[in-house]
Amino acid sequence: MAGLIDITYTRRIPYPLDVAYAWLTDYQDDDPARAGAVIEERTVASREPGRVVLNACLNLLGTKGRGKAEVLLHPPDHWEARILEGSGRGSHYRYRLDPLPEGGCRLTVVYGVAARRPISRLKVRLLSPLVRRELGRMWDGFAASMERELGPPVVARAR
Repeated sequence: MAGLIDITYTRRIPYPLDVAYAWLTDYQDDDPARAGAVIEERTVASREPGRVVLNACLNLLGTKGRGKAEVLLHPPDHWEARILEGSGRGSHYRYRLDPLPEGGCRLTVVYGVAARRPISRLKVRLLSPLVRRELGRMWDGFAASMERELGPPVVARAR
């Protein structure tokens, strides 16, 4: 889609790919409490095999956006989300987990941010380091919640 600017975020997850995938794609209404940043509200509107629809309110860099997203699940290692309605309509996010030789897996998320106007594209490009930092805070929250809920990682953490 024209007007999409990719912002890529990666992190190591110290759990096997199948465990990480199951946890990360089990969307729950209390996920905002798990995230600790960016996601202010997120409720599951519908769930069916291979597809989840979410209503959400996000706050990124002080800008709130509300909308509806569709998540398509592609087990065992990737999923994708697209904004159907509201702020960011047309944005598309791709998530992928890859096993690591030392154990655990690497999460790579490509946030395809819809920016149609030239000034919007410029803002996204200039702010992408700050956006990446905010996304990192959100994923730190998910990682901490994952450890609380699943117990200590079964593989050693990278130093």
